[in-house]
Amino acid sequence: MTGVRVKGIRTQSELDNERLTEIVDAIVRYRNDALAVPIEWIEEYNAIIERVRNNPK
Repeated sequence: MTGVRVKGIRTQSELDNERLTEIVDAIVRYRNDALAVPIEWIEEYNAIIERVRNNPK
């Protein structure tokens, strides 16, 4: 199997960045529709930011 590259799993950093994008996009959609943003989204956003800040790569 030479030349075949095995795909591993995504890093936590990649997952965090993807999730942050999802949360921000959802907040913007809610804002555009004049809806209240669920506090859980803000809490998750803040938790991810804190994790990223504490684990710089």
